[in-house]
Amino acid sequence: MAVDQDVAREKLLRVREGRIVGSRRGNGWKEDAGDREDVAETKSHERDDNVFAAATLAGPMTDATLLSDPAPRFDPARRRAVTFALVLVTSLSSFESTVVTTAMPTIIGDLHGLPLYSWVFSVYLLGSTITMPVYGRLADVHGRRRMMLLAIALFAGSSLLCALARTMPQLIAARGLQGLGAGGLIPLALTVSGDLYSMEERARIQGLFSSIWGVSSLVGPLAGAFLTVTAGWRSIFLLNLPLGLLAAWIVATRMIESPGAARAAAGAPGLVALLRRRATAWPYVSAILMGIALYGVSTFVPLYVQGARGGSASSAGAVVTPLILFWAVSATVGGRLILRIGFRQSAVVGAGLLVLGFAGLLAAAALDASTAWISAACAVIGCGLGPTALSQLLAVQEDAPAEQRGVATSLVPFFRTVGGSLGVAAMGAVLAAGLSARLGPALESASRALSGEIPAPPGFRIALERSLLPVFAALLAAAVLAAFAAARFPAGRHRSR
Repeated sequence: MAVDQDVAREKLLRVREGRIVGSRRGNGWKEDAGDREDVAETKSHERDDNVFAAATLAGPMTDATLLSDPAPRFDPARRRAVTFALVLVTSLSSFESTVVTTAMPTIIGDLHGLPLYSWVFSVYLLGSTITMPVYGRLADVHGRRRMMLLAIALFAGSSLLCALARTMPQLIAARGLQGLGAGGLIPLALTVSGDLYSMEERARIQGLFSSIWGVSSLVGPLAGAFLTVTAGWRSIFLLNLPLGLLAAWIVATRMIESPGAARAAAGAPGLVALLRRRATAWPYVSAILMGIALYGVSTFVPLYVQGARGGSASSAGAVVTPLILFWAVSATVGGRLILRIGFRQSAVVGAGLLVLGFAGLLAAAALDASTAWISAACAVIGCGLGPTALSQLLAVQEDAPAEQRGVATSLVPFFRTVGGSLGVAAMGAVLAAGLSARLGPALESASRALSGEIPAPPGFRIALERSLLPVFAALLAAAVLAAFAAARFPAGRHRSR
């Protein structure tokens, strides 16, 4: 016979407290002394994530329900449909961040405005970065589905404006709006997947999302070139419309709202408390350092290959391609690794590979090794990025209460982007100082020499190579610090089954 929902919830709390919360320590989850300070909060969060979801989403509860496993957040058909929508928005966001690169020369030829070239990228990155934690917090307060629909609508609508642009200022304004929408796509997709799946399932599905992100980023430049040649540059933006509408329709019709969202405004811990928690603070620090490493290698390695080694633009891009490929593979493997050895050890393994890869990169540059060695170093770095990124995300989601999972999740890509942007700026200043000291007045013609417009000034390639060595050393230092941060992750070790 059905029982009152509120009474059932309290009863379920009592019945399951020993089985769900206790299982974390008694049935596979092990904690060391460094984790004990968070045990009380972790128990509360575990009840929020498991018990409240079962009590509010499973429908009318019976006495039998109280003694069974918690009901799934969605029935299997709903969950598959919503997961497909999440894959779509993840692909759209990662695809859009790279597809414009190969179309920009054609866009500049059509709209003109070469001095505004960099703003097409910068305004998109700025808009997406500043809105990440905003979307996360609003999703906690007003609901995941509502914010996801808003982000998709803003992204798709501004994509249409990009396609209709007739001048560079119009395109830049539309790209800014597009960035405001894109800032919610990946953080909300990661948050919703955290709502949909248990820890074991989440480790695998978010590894899949990372792989999709990597493949989409890799395919983006190739697809941008193909679409620009065959259908015109405006088609790279118009492609977002049908896919965005499909994702929005699935979210609107198949997604059930998260229970945590209804309670967030009532008493969620403050952002400062979230940042001060040991179990979340160190993954955030690791995200900053990983951003420095990721943005640094993707920015300065192609410059090294093309400028210091005399390679072409295509060869410079090919050198860092193994990073993306091996990141996609290692993210999938990393999900299984986390389930076996936990967040901390997986993060340490990933950071160790980052240290090894950046040490190899610095050695290859210092010893003037072939570009094959540089590609191999990038492949090792890619192998480290997968488990590192996944450990950051899952450690934060496991510790954060359900009503604060949105903002907690969104801070991971936010800190990663902020760390990368600030790190690249700082290392760019180091590079500029080195070039200025070595080239003097000839520095003004260096950029034109790099593009092949004029002959390189005497000593340019040697000066660039030597000026990049401190940059690569700084990237290695960031990787070492990332290993230090990884060693302070929560253990969360789960025995293999």
